[in-house]
Parts: sequence; structure tokens; C-alpha cells
Amino acid sequence: MLARALGFLAAHGPRVLVLGVIVGLAVPPLAAVLRPALAVSVMVMLAGMLLRVDWGEFFAHLKRPGLVIVAWPWLVVAIPVTVWAATAPLPISPGLRAAVVLMSCSAPLAASPAFVLLIGLDVSLALVTMLLSVFTIPFTMPLLALGLLGLDLNLGIAEFMARLGGLIGGAFALMLVLRLVVPARALRAHARTIDGGLVLFLALFGVALMDGVTALFLARPAFVLGLALASFVANFSLQGLGALAFARAGARRALTLGFLTGNRNMAVLLASLPAGTDPTILFYFAVAQLPMYAAPAILVPIYRRLARGRV
Repeated sequence: MLARALGFLAAHGPRVLVLGVIVGLAVPPLAAVLRPALAVSVMVMLAGMLLRVDWGEFFAHLKRPGLVIVAWPWLVVAIPVTVWAATAPLPISPGLRAAVVLMSCSAPLAASPAFVLLIGLDVSLALVTMLLSVFTIPFTMPLLALGLLGLDLNLGIAEFMARLGGLIGGAFALMLVLRLVVPARALRAHARTIDGGLVLFLALFGVALMDGVTALFLARPAFVLGLALASFVANFSLQGLGALAFARAGARRALTLGFLTGNRNMAVLLASLPAGTDPTILFYFAVAQLPMYAAPAILVPIYRRLARGRV
């Protein structure tokens, strides 16, 4: 019964993720209850994503990196610098600018390969590029955000590196333990169940992220709507920019890298930032889940048509 239920969740992933955000907004007490478990859930989710990785495929693609040689620095260096420069002249608050820049410094969404598979794009390219970005952001993000771009996050570069490294390293260690304990054959046999469990965790994460958002919306609706608008503009603009930048690589690869460019892993950031972080940054990261959770449901038909050259 449980396996069937998790299989159902895996089959309806995008809709379940959107439902999680809606429940979080509609039932604030539930979001408040789940909020303290945010950091742990992020580590478990990331470990689960890593557990589903075909490491043989990953290392095989590293031997012929191709686009990854260009895509990795594009995602973790070029885009953050571009966003930092592009937002400088805009009439937005320092907190909102810092949030958008930080978002662009993060690795692509850990679930990107699953979404890319759903859309029908290049899963291997998404997997290798995402993983390289995840493993290197403990170094690239603090150096860029705090060093080069000068954001004020109430923590130093070394502390930021330690927080990110501890989270990602902990997830990787948990994945290794699970792989040692659970036979590879069992992991393959229950892949659908694992995927359903990840969807459930992502949905609960979406509920927890909405803690405080409903109350803030009732008190300052224009502010929350402004954050939501900014998140949609940032997400879709970066997707378009990424696709255009790699247009010569072909539609499927360009759209794949466009999706990775716009959809970033803010869960890792939320779990790593200190308690004194500017509330605007935290609320932006919460509201910015809306385009990420809704994008697959909205964009799947469009991306499929673009990938087939019908638009």
C-alpha cells in the first residue's frame, strides 16, 4: 500500500509540489510545525537525490565533458556576476538584490534531472552539470557572494564555506551509508518508491517554507506580490538567457541548460544562512519556490514543442 502511494506521488510529482506550497499558504500552523525540521529535510532530500544518481554514467560523462566544461562556469560564475551587474541600477531594496544574486550563485535545483526527464530534454547533461555545481558551491558561492560581490550576510567566508560544506558533505555521507547498507539491486527495484518519497519530502519542504508568508501577505500584500513577481521574472529571464547562450548546441541541450540556469537550489541556502539574515532574503527564497514548483507544470508543453522545433 505504501509503495503504491509513493508510486502515485512519483507519477504526479509537479502537481504534488504545487499542492505542497498551496497547503503551506492555506494552513499556516502546519507550516510553522514543519519549519524547525527544514535543515534536516534538506540534507535528507539531497541525500535521496544523490542516492538515485547513476554514478557510472556520471563518471563516464566526465571522460568526455563536452558542454560541461562551458556550462559549469556559466552557472556558478558567469550568471552570478551578470545578475549582480544587471540588478545594480534597478530601484530595488538591498535585501531583494542580495536575494536574487544569492539565488543565482547557488547550484541548479537538485531535482533538475527529474524535471528535465519529464520535459524530454538532455538528462545526462543536466545530471553532470548539476552535480558538479553542487559539489563546488561550498567554495564558489562564499567567494563570489561575500568576496567578489560584497554581499552582507552576517557571516564570514570561512563560516559560510563550513555551513555549506557540512550540509552537502553530510548529505553525501548519508548517501554513501545508504548505498553500503542497501543492496544496489534493491535500490533499482524500488526506484519508483524512492522517487515518491523524494516528492513527498519536497512537498513537505514546500509547506515548511511558507511559514510566515501568509501572515506577511495579509499584513503587506504589495510586498509579497512584489517578491513573487521578482521571482517569476528572475526565474524565467534566466531560463531564457541560458537557452539563448547555448543555442548553437541545439534545442534540447540549450533548453536543458536554460532550465538549470533559472531553477536554483535555494533550500541549501536557507539551511545554511544564519538566524540574523535579512528577512527580505528569507521571504524571497520562500516565495521563489512558486515559479520553481509551478514551472514544470506550466512549461512542460512549451519546452517539449521547442525541443522538437515546432515553435
